[in-house]
Amino acid sequence: MELREIQSFVLLAKTHSILEVARELGRTPGAVHKHLKTLEAELGVRLYEKRDGALHLTVAGEAAIPHFQEIVARRDSLIKAIADWKQQTGGLVRVGAGPNFSSYMLPRIISKFQHKYPKVEIFIETGNAKLLTESLENGSLDLIVEVAFPDEERHEFIPMALWESHVGIVSARGGLPSHCSMERIAKVPFILFQKGSRMQNMIDAHFQRMGFRPNVVMRSDSAEAIKAMVKNRLGVAMLFLYNANAEFRTGSLHIVHTDAPPLSARMVLLRRKSSYIPRAISAFAQVAQSTNWTNLHPMPLEPGTP
Repeated sequence: MELREIQSFVLLAKTHSILEVARELGRTPGAVHKHLKTLEAELGVRLYEKRDGALHLTVAGEAAIPHFQEIVARRDSLIKAIADWKQQTGGLVRVGAGPNFSSYMLPRIISKFQHKYPKVEIFIETGNAKLLTESLENGSLDLIVEVAFPDEERHEFIPMALWESHVGIVSARGGLPSHCSMERIAKVPFILFQKGSRMQNMIDAHFQRMGFRPNVVMRSDSAEAIKAMVKNRLGVAMLFLYNANAEFRTGSLHIVHTDAPPLSARMVLLRRKSSYIPRAISAFAQVAQSTNWTNLHPMPLEPGTP
């Protein structure tokens, strides 16, 4: 089997379309189709089938795809290693993050990195955790940022940087007082993140440990949208406190201190396992790790603050 055949199959698993594979590789659809059929003939199994108007992997294809992705990833690593050795380019770093991190922390990291490494190109992709994980797995992203869970093991990824920040209940002035019991808050409308997101999963686990059931009236994948709703006194929200730094300074939002256990969340920068880390990616991780939440909180947090 040849690399071009493997590349076509790996892209098919991502795009579910021979036309899209041909477009990305700069080949004709006929050539891509031939690559796929040659690969199937050599392996003696069907690797994909048409379902619901798109091409999907068969059971055999699902079993084979991680191995083919690894081959493509190793080929990409080799090319990057040679480019580093020749010093022909400053390099490229492709980073994925959710809307939350992309809106607040990521711009600071990119600014510091570009100042230090002006010749390195940076590509940023914003999306949900599932999309970003798939992009990291198939090699279309070099690094992703996601909420880290304490007991979670990700054997296919390696952490490159880690941050921790407080998460707390945020309210508008004229709503709840600065100090309030969770019993009273239970009667207040909550505006939370979308179900299934890693951020919301962390919040749900926190509420479950307390035996607390919030009165959810709205969900969003955007911290900015949630803040706008809270400012209009449509409810309270659980946010990374750095999300509302500007609003804390102007007084339009405030932290609600409660009798609940404090909650801190970790964000982690991940890369795929490989034998070689391009210098540009390693440098980006170093800059990321050196960037923290210092001064993002407008005031010292009181003892017991979430």
